[in-house]
This record gives sequence, C-alpha cells and structure tokens, in this order.
Amino acid sequence: MLKCGTCGGGFIQVGKQYYGCASTRNKGTCGNRLTIKREDFEARVLSGLKDQLLHPDLIAEYVRAYQAEFNQLAGSIRADRLADER
Repeated sequence: MLKCGTCGGGFIQVGKQYYGCASTRNKGTCGNRLTIKREDFEARVLSGLKDQLLHPDLIAEYVRAYQAEFNQLAGSIRADRLADER
C-alpha cells in the first residue's frame, strides 16, 4: 500500500524497523534512498485516519445513516409483530 514518491514503486520492509523503496532495494532503478521508521510511519497513518474519520461531518452522516437503518429495522419488527398478532 506504500508507494515511492519518486518512481511510484512499492515500499517494502528494508530492515527490522524501516520501510524503503523496493525498486531501489531490489533493482537499483530508483534513486530514492530515503527510508522511514516503522513507528513514525504508523503514527502518521493513525493520525491521518483519526483526522479524517473523526471529522464532524462524517460523524453526523454516520449518525444519520445509523438512525435511518435503526428506524427501518424497528418498523419492520413492529410490522411483523402486528402481523403475528392478527
């Protein structure tokens, strides 16, 4: 899922704690020799997810969709109960 900003190739684990460009490591066809520490990368990803997924508009949309689904299910349960009682 990680992509090199220089060549577009994938990133691979290049050490116990680092990720780097696979094209640089395996083929030598990319000049990007930068690596990123695993824990730094994970912190960035989690921070980005938190910022994106906890946006107030997304939470409001989730609540709206949840309530709509809940109301639909409650309505069908009520209708089934009435049909059973008849």
